[in-house]
Amino acid sequence: MTYKASRADWFVVSGEAADKRFYTRIAAGAGPKGPELRGYTLTYPASAADFERISIAIANSFEPFPGAPAVAEKPNPAEPPLPPPAPPQARFSATGLIVAPGRMVSVLPEACTEPATGKQKLKILTSDPSSGLTLFDLANARGAGFALADKGPESGAPLVVVGYAAGKDAAALGVAAGQVLLRPAVESKPAALRALAPLQENAGGNVVFDRNGQLLGLIGRPPQARRLVAGIVPEASYPVISAGDLVRFLQGAGVTPAALPGSERPLTAGDIVAANKGALVAITCVR
Repeated sequence: MTYKASRADWFVVSGEAADKRFYTRIAAGAGPKGPELRGYTLTYPASAADFERISIAIANSFEPFPGAPAVAEKPNPAEPPLPPPAPPQARFSATGLIVAPGRMVSVLPEACTEPATGKQKLKILTSDPSSGLTLFDLANARGAGFALADKGPESGAPLVVVGYAAGKDAAALGVAAGQVLLRPAVESKPAALRALAPLQENAGGNVVFDRNGQLLGLIGRPPQARRLVAGIVPEASYPVISAGDLVRFLQGAGVTPAALPGSERPLTAGDIVAANKGALVAITCVR
């Protein structure tokens, strides 16, 4: 078993057996005749690396109990006036990374007020308006450190993106496999690091790792709208704030993350999630 996650109404298990890999997702919910279990198991050759990205894309877009379509009602001329719009509510907006004791960094969307994690309001220590990088004071947070890539990745290199995504009742931790894209330098603009991966909406702050578990950077401000193709989140190119830019931002605020060694062997996506999930936090904003 390489990865497992369980919530009140669903669970996920993935693993390897001999030369096969498998991914199982089961959810509980209300069906037309009462409570039901719905899910699937995907099995594929361990040597087929592309299938891992496909299985993650399917899992990210899997809706076992889609809502029933609304039934149009006949207009009533005597209907009362519409109620005023609901006030803004706290919604999942980004993933935070604990970088040192009491310190967390993230990439916030432009329209974000009252950032919080759970019921705890977050205090902003400093931020970079152009990139959205924001450093928070997070009481009782313990930073275990992480491995930083010692050199820039090559275009086409495999990567793993780990972060939270909005769920039915609460944000849930997810993982996506992808590859590195390097946009070449043009005139006065330096070369830019990007990630090609199937990411959910509000992916800002998702952490990008190489296959040895070394941190490559954070997903920057992505497009606001999530695009679905046949119900599946497709791969798209996302901006990445490189590890070097992240470290310079933190050092400018007096924070030096603890450096850990990367793995000498390639890791599975489940290994990378297990090693880093304790440092990841779901952030909400009033929007």
